[in-house]
Amino acid sequence: MKQIFFFILTLMLLGCNDSDKKLDKNLKEVFEKSKEEKKPRDKFPTYIKIDTFYTKPSHFNDLIVGNSKVSDSLSSACSCDNNVKNNSIKIQIKTAIPTKNKLNTLPKDHVDRYNKLKGLYTPSLNPLSFEGQLKYINFELKDSTVLKANVISRSTELEYNGKDFKKDTVNQYQIKISRFKYHNASRVYGEFKIIVQEGFGFNPNDTIIRGSFQCMNWKINEEESIKNYKF
Repeated sequence: MKQIFFFILTLMLLGCNDSDKKLDKNLKEVFEKSKEEKKPRDKFPTYIKIDTFYTKPSHFNDLIVGNSKVSDSLSSACSCDNNVKNNSIKIQIKTAIPTKNKLNTLPKDHVDRYNKLKGLYTPSLNPLSFEGQLKYINFELKDSTVLKANVISRSTELEYNGKDFKKDTVNQYQIKISRFKYHNASRVYGEFKIIVQEGFGFNPNDTIIRGSFQCMNWKINEEESIKNYKF
């Protein structure tokens, strides 16, 4: 009789242990799921895609620089260099930012400010005498893949932690492009939006940059030539 009692008790205990294990497993799954739901979602999805409805822009375009609250405009120009054999292309958007002292003297009115900025530097040409920062936004594409995306900066002053040159990798970008076939580069155009972690250097906290590009000029400025440029 005692043996039967101990046998039944053992079965009950084993059953309780199994139930506890199942309960623990279920609770753990619910907990892990709730943690995943609380994770911040990506508010800026990164992509490159074809947009056949986008209107072809001009060679010179506005670069909109700012943050989620305020933005300002800079004049920009585009250059490209394509490789027909491997269907790749380099796209470079160039602009310039005057020194902080010069920026402080510009009008507060948006239109007057933009016209003054536009008159300070023509980004299609290398400046013979310029004071401030030169900015180069670069995309290197192959087929439908972004191989590289970065912003190269060169300054007449020691703007970047005591240096006059820096290169920032861009990990967050949105690119809409007319085609993924680059053999006829003049038919390659589109728009982009990027986020730079340390800011663009035009306005405070200006981490969001958007603009457009139209491949017409077939010479881009390579990193070494920018680094060694003599003002």
